[in-house]
Amino acid sequence: MLRILIAEDEPLERQMLQDVLTWHFSYTADVRTVSNGIDAVSMASIWNADVLLMDIEMPGMNGIQAMFRILDTHPRTKCIFITAYEKFEYAREAVRLHAVDYLLKPVEDSELVAVIERVLAEKAREKQLDEQLKALRLPAGEEAPSEDTSSQSQTERLVRKMGEFLQKNYQWDVSQETICDILNMSTGHFSKMFRQCYGVKFIDYLTNIRVEAAKALLDDPTKRTKEIGSMVGYQSSSYFSKIFKQKTGLTPSEYRNRHSSA
Repeated sequence: MLRILIAEDEPLERQMLQDVLTWHFSYTADVRTVSNGIDAVSMASIWNADVLLMDIEMPGMNGIQAMFRILDTHPRTKCIFITAYEKFEYAREAVRLHAVDYLLKPVEDSELVAVIERVLAEKAREKQLDEQLKALRLPAGEEAPSEDTSSQSQTERLVRKMGEFLQKNYQWDVSQETICDILNMSTGHFSKMFRQCYGVKFIDYLTNIRVEAAKALLDDPTKRTKEIGSMVGYQSSSYFSKIFKQKTGLTPSEYRNRHSSA
């Protein structure tokens, strides 16, 4: 069951959000509420919330500050920001936090339901991903990966299998932390071995795969840029555009226009 935590300081707004989610997701979600950012940090950790529906403007600790603290210890928590203010700075911070969405008040019921349905789908994909990653563990009886030279070959085998896995599963919401947690390997050791095997950091390896896949998809004029970003693993279209431009020097639209006229 999806654990949804609502952090909203306005009582009526908080109750409305809870009522909508409880009504539409009574069998698939457990919905709880807090009234400020400090309580959100505490409850998210204790309860291990899957989704934070976070108001940005709250007294004491705002939603942006609270989410930074939550993601520091629970990086797989999904965040949906809600605010009455359409400020560029808020949107930029939401992108930095890889927020699922950024909703303006008053939030439409249909809009809220749609974004939670999207999160449910993402969580289902994450569960499948975890199962696939667990299948990459070494066979029973072999030594667990460590930094000892005696188990270096086993570790290298795991890392190379992971690189092959990413070539086929780059569209998943996969992080180095998630992989290390499932494989019971320290992030430092995994990162060191991954770079030795592939010559680049894990995130750069995954990003390069995603960008190359996006280039191929951009050749299809029937696919929208936002759709392509999602297809290669980026739920935020603005974050996808930013990463794509960093790697190619062009936005996805500029890349498409240049190659379609070539």
